[in-house]
Parts: sequence; C-alpha cells; structure tokens
Amino acid sequence: MQCLCPNCQQDVIVDAPIVDNSALLESDFEDSQTNGYQSVTNYPQQVPPETNYYQTSGAQQNNNHQQFAGTVPPQDSLVYDEEQSSKAKKLIIPLLIIALLLGGVAYWFFGIYAPKQQELADYNTAKTKGDIYAAREFLSKHQTDALPDHRTSMESIVEAFVNDSIAWQSTKAGLSEDNLKKSVSLLETYLQDYPKGLHRNEASSELNKYNSLVAADEEARNKVVEIEMVTDGYSMRSYYCNYGSHQTSNGNGGTTYYAESQYISVPVGRAWRMVTYDWNYTTSRMYYPEIVLDNGSRININEAGSGYVIPGGRSFKIHTKPMYASDYYTYKLKIYFHEDDA
Repeated sequence: MQCLCPNCQQDVIVDAPIVDNSALLESDFEDSQTNGYQSVTNYPQQVPPETNYYQTSGAQQNNNHQQFAGTVPPQDSLVYDEEQSSKAKKLIIPLLIIALLLGGVAYWFFGIYAPKQQELADYNTAKTKGDIYAAREFLSKHQTDALPDHRTSMESIVEAFVNDSIAWQSTKAGLSEDNLKKSVSLLETYLQDYPKGLHRNEASSELNKYNSLVAADEEARNKVVEIEMVTDGYSMRSYYCNYGSHQTSNGNGGTTYYAESQYISVPVGRAWRMVTYDWNYTTSRMYYPEIVLDNGSRININEAGSGYVIPGGRSFKIHTKPMYASDYYTYKLKIYFHEDDA
C-alpha cells in the first residue's frame, strides 16, 4: 500500500499486515485469571509484521506514479517525444523554405514574367499592323499593365487616326475636276501624311482617277497649230490650217487665200505658252511665219521662241507670207503650244 513517510515526507510503498483468518483454537488462549473479578480471556496479541520503510528508486517511482496516478509519462517516453518533435521541426523548416521558393518562382513567372512577355508580344503585333484597330485592341487588353512607352505609342496611333479622319474630310472637300492639279496635290499630301490611314484605299482610288483626268487634260492642253500650203508665191494651189484658214471666194468662182489662219481664241483663265515649232519648205528661202495678235501686235516665231505666252481672253493668227518662186513648192509649219492655267 502507498502512504506518506513521516520522516522524509515522500510517498512509500509498504506491505500490508498479514491477517490470519483461520479459526482460533482453545490452545491459543491462556488460562483465565481471576482476581476477584470476572475472568478475562487473554487473546493472542497480533503484532503486525515489521513495516518495510524504504525509498523507491526513480524508475520504480515513475512506474508507481504511472500505475497509481496515471498522469505522469515515463522519462524515456518524454525524451523520445522531444527527439521526434525536434526531427519534425527540422523537417518542416526546409519544406517551408522550398514551398516559399516555389511559390515565389510561380508568382514571378505567372504574375510578372509571363504577363510582361504577353504585353510585349501584343505591342509588337499592334505596332507592326500600325492601324487604329490594333492600337485600340492593345489598349483595351492592357489597360493596367501596359508599359508607359507602349501606351503612349498606341495612344499616338489612335490620335493619328482621329486626325486622319479630319484630314480626309478636308481633302475630299477640296477635290474638284475644275482644278485637277490641286486635287492631285491634296490626295498625294494625304497619302504621304497618312500612309496607313483608314481612308488610304479610297484616297488611292481617287488619286488614280484624278491622274487619269490630268493625263487627259494634259493631252488636251497640248495645242498644235498646223499649216500646209502649195504655192509659187503668186498663186495658191492649196492652203490648209487645222484651226481654219483665212480665205474668201472671189467673184470669178475662185478662192482668194490670205496665207494665214483664222483667229484662234485663248480661253479666259488660261494662257497659251509657245513650246517649239517645226517648219520646212521645198524652196531655197522663206519668210519667217508670224504670230499676229488681235490688237495688231505681231512677232515672228523665231523671235518669240520657247516661252512666248499669249494671254487668256485674246485671239491670234499665224501669218505665213510666201516667197516668190519659179515653180510651186510645199510649205509645212507646226507650232506647238501648251495651255497653262493663268
């Protein structure tokens, strides 16, 4: 049994007294003595065996504590648990470090690197296309993660295309078949300023159209006064001018030739600029043809030369004075003019 030692104040285990429960015999009793009193029977004195007081060992105390108290673990078990706990801590720390590193790498790749690479790829694609649709798509897709330089570049494209629309409306307003050169200039300027503009296809089509008109107009502006005659200086066998010849019928049923063209009118707002002439005849010598204005002013084509201008609103004729010869000769003259805008 367990009890508290009165000397050391520690719990000790002692043996319980041995009790004989067998029946008592008569011989176990002494003779009764009477001294004038009622006899008293002497029972055998039961002396408890010697109490075994001793201090238990530490291991035994632990076993006893566990046996009787049921709350204090063995010392070996505590040491084992501490070792296991220490091993677990040592294992968890590296795992936590690895997990943090993997988490950091994943965050860097998926949260930083991959989005930056995607933004760069989208920017290069939009920049290559260079139109407002690609720029707007980039700005919409990368509203928060676009680099400042990339955002500025795409916004510039959008702004340029807004300006493009304004410029195209202004260009169209200035187109006119009455001023072909101005129209061509406007279209060429637009295409130079907005080579990838929204209206570039329409502008190119219009430019082709106006270039065709310019070519036709240019051809029409090339003027040639052509004269042919056959004469000997005394009489005219034939006289031809593509603008009409100055001639009259005489009273004898014949024709009087004045060896000159009819008056040719220069349109108002235009001017005829002499470019060159081509003149040949089959006689030894000849008078220079003359340009005679409606105000009486006259100049021979040799003196006039290239660059001589007949202003718009005036009229002129070509006088071809013949040289006298012993026989008929052929006379051919072509004077080339260009009709300029005044």
